Amino acid sequence: MRCVVSPLMMVRNVKSHLHLRHDVQFPARGRVVTISSGLARMAVPMRSAYVLSKYAVEGFCDVLRCSNLQVFKSTGVQIHRYEMRSWGVKVSIIEPGNYIAGTNIFTESLIQEHGRKMWEAMSEEVKADYGKDHFQARIDLMRQYSKAGNTDISPVINAFTEGLTQKYPQARYCPMDLYFKTRLFVATHLPEFVYEKLYIG
Repeated sequence: MRCVVSPLMMVRNVKSHLHLRHDVQFPARGRVVTISSGLARMAVPMRSAYVLSKYAVEGFCDVLRCSNLQVFKSTGVQIHRYEMRSWGVKVSIIEPGNYIAGTNIFTESLIQEHGRKMWEAMSEEVKADYGKDHFQARIDLMRQYSKAGNTDISPVINAFTEGLTQKYPQARYCPMDLYFKTRLFVATHLPEFVYEKLYIG
């Protein structure tokens, strides 16, 4: 199984539905609810592609909610400017914590296989820089991470439901355990050296 992490697919999907605000059945109302991650607001080692994609989702949704979104007609010439707030379109972001154990999308065997392919694809110079032992230690750490997290994904589903149905939906829903909430608070509100000292080492 190969998982493609791309915020561009999310952007295309959202833009393809914005025209529905003209629909007589849904006049000037609507919801945009996207899923991001708690890692969209704090960087962690060895997850650069994942963190990058989630930061992009957050940025797009924040702009969509608070500012103007330019949508081109099929001609590519005329531009309409949409104020999401003015049109009653509410935008929410779901920022889950660690639910790997509940989704089983990140398994030990998958990590080991990707690690093997990464090592084989490296140049000899890069292999010499990192060293086999250091690289394998990173792989083992990721394998341990795959066993962690919440097994019950209902908090994420509930957050989606609330984002779609509440009269006044939150800008962000954070279905995560106490450890993840504490870490997110430290990363967001305290100086960076505190976060790095506590969680990065």
